[in-house]
Amino acid sequence: MLERKLKFHTNMFQDCLAGITMTLLSLPLMLSYVEAVDHFQVTHPLSPLVCVLPQILACVYYPKPKIWSITRGDTSNIVSMGTLVGMGTWLNYQLGWMHETPVPSELQPLPSVTMEWFLYSLIRTIGGVVALATFRIVFKKIALKFLCNCAGVEVEDIPKQRELGLEVPLRWLVVGGMAFNTAFTLPIVFQQLGIGRENYYSEVGL
Repeated sequence: MLERKLKFHTNMFQDCLAGITMTLLSLPLMLSYVEAVDHFQVTHPLSPLVCVLPQILACVYYPKPKIWSITRGDTSNIVSMGTLVGMGTWLNYQLGWMHETPVPSELQPLPSVTMEWFLYSLIRTIGGVVALATFRIVFKKIALKFLCNCAGVEVEDIPKQRELGLEVPLRWLVVGGMAFNTAFTLPIVFQQLGIGRENYYSEVGL
């Protein structure tokens, strides 16, 4: 048992070390391309094919350690959130709801903090958290049942689910779904309720 725990923590340490090293090596190069990549991801018609598929494949073929650890699932969480927030923004743009605006040449003033602004912000925050929490609770059960049925695994058989790597599609469906709702669905609901943020659909810079 002690040896298993030691291997578990060793694998986690190695994963963290590899992640930090790769970030330090790639970040200086990526920073110069961030704006171009962001613009492509939001505006190009083929963005889902180019930006989503490689991310999914990267999670699916993430090296699976001999002893299960939380790293693979956490990686899927991070990648799915970033990817599907981008896809929610992409869909806003493709539907014509989000528009490109010139980058201002000088700092813009902050919005006036009125009672209405504060109240709407509070409602959006509380309503958004409640909606996302409800989505996670309900949809996780549905998604897990669906994936287990497809794989021929019992819902209670967690070791088998980990062995088959079901946590990757589950994280994409649940956590990625929450991210997509944050960027796409909830802003629509808030706009329909008359409490949306006025400049939400005009924040894509040239």
